[in-house]
Amino acid sequence: MILPVFEGTSQVNKKLNIKIPAGIEDGGRIRLSGKGHPGINGGPQGDVFIQMNIRPHPRYTREGNNLHCKASTDFVTAALGGKIEVNTLNGAISLKIPEGTQNGRKFRLKGKGVTDRKGNTGDLIVQLAIETPQNLSERQKELLAEFAAA
Repeated sequence: MILPVFEGTSQVNKKLNIKIPAGIEDGGRIRLSGKGHPGINGGPQGDVFIQMNIRPHPRYTREGNNLHCKASTDFVTAALGGKIEVNTLNGAISLKIPEGTQNGRKFRLKGKGVTDRKGNTGDLIVQLAIETPQNLSERQKELLAEFAAA
């Protein structure tokens, strides 16, 4: 990152490698000690503060240390139960879907959220969307009609 910083009494553009702490929140600040304006009457240089603006993630939204995402499954898995694969920050895991699961149900995956600067880890909340098939064969339609009549 190239920043305007002070060296002595002169402002220069300098390339700095800045360590961004894992889990920093939108609006969080990083302090660069001694990189600010020169001190008054020869005093020590001030500090530069960088305010972080976090871009939205395509899959997750964040609330504190908790992450939220959506996952989908077919209506057979929702009705009969089964497993789906859910992506987390640390890779994919298997999520058990109980039988009779309704559209919009939320599952909390403990400890699968963001870890903040103090070491506290949030949860991943997965909201399930049930996909209804659009192109059923005649036989599938008959079976569903029989099911509905039972």
